[in-house]
Amino acid sequence: MESFSTAWSYKSTIGIKKILIMLILSFLKRNWFILGIFAAVIFGYNFSAFVRIINRDGAFFTFIVIFLFFIQGLILEKEKLLSGIKNIKLHIILLFFTFIFCPLYFFVFVKILPFINNAGVIAGLFALACIPTTIGTNTIFVSMADGNVSGSIFNSVISNMTGVFITPLLFSFMLKTTVSTIPLSMLSDIFINLAIRIIIPMGIGMILRNFAISFIDKNKKKFSITCSISILFIVLIAIAGSSNTITLDLVIKLYPIFIFLALSYWTIALIAYGITNLVGFSHEDKITSVFTSAQKTLAMGVPLITLYFKDNQEMLGIILIPLLFYHPWQIFSSSFMVRILLRKKR
Repeated sequence: MESFSTAWSYKSTIGIKKILIMLILSFLKRNWFILGIFAAVIFGYNFSAFVRIINRDGAFFTFIVIFLFFIQGLILEKEKLLSGIKNIKLHIILLFFTFIFCPLYFFVFVKILPFINNAGVIAGLFALACIPTTIGTNTIFVSMADGNVSGSIFNSVISNMTGVFITPLLFSFMLKTTVSTIPLSMLSDIFINLAIRIIIPMGIGMILRNFAISFIDKNKKKFSITCSISILFIVLIAIAGSSNTITLDLVIKLYPIFIFLALSYWTIALIAYGITNLVGFSHEDKITSVFTSAQKTLAMGVPLITLYFKDNQEMLGIILIPLLFYHPWQIFSSSFMVRILLRKKR
């Protein structure tokens, strides 16, 4: 009897261990990108010299950005993109939130909140406010919540394409009012660099997609993972280049900023939902507005900030902090929003 009890206890222990391992693996599978951002920040901070050697003269960083947007062009489904063009009213609302409401929102709160007094953080908040919405994660969450996927794809692409020119202008104007300004010649260089790194690679990817649609669609998940890994490399390089200015003490002191950003994501999303509800949008379009209006792209944000402050590496790390916090938070928050919206639909 005792041996049976011992054997049962042993089997139970093995069973519990297996369940724990399965839960851990499931958690890692679902949240590997968020954990990867933290890992990239930690590795870039602690092994900055090694990363700088790899990214000598910025060549590796440029390659990764071009490669990322080339892959995004490859996996972009033009059929859904074109079918989303008809919903003009939705696109006007979403572009309003991306390039008018969000910049105004952050500009006003930077002015009235006393704890936002660090020049680098202010520049980081302004950069976050001006950058476009995401293409990949935005569409994923809209699809999961049964929203207007084609409308989401079209708006995300248009937002990123126009953002190459609108975002630097908005960012420059907001900086001029508080922190600093840059000459027009440098601004034109940023336009050209962003066009070369974003619009051209994405356009080439979209053209080449026509010759291998079935292969690309069959391996779309692998291509999406490749995009995510590329973003992690971008974060890694950006942090390594400015590791001297980021300290644990500084990050701890910025906790009010993190609370503000966390609340801001939900506030912007709820305001977007309220406005589209008042206007009389369909349930699918309201879902699209919730995710598209509040999300911000890390893929374009980091290259923009890096180009803008390439001559001020010491400040770069601090400027990136708001975006590096906001991006994982929007993914985490969106997973809860999906459940809320699905329940509301039922």
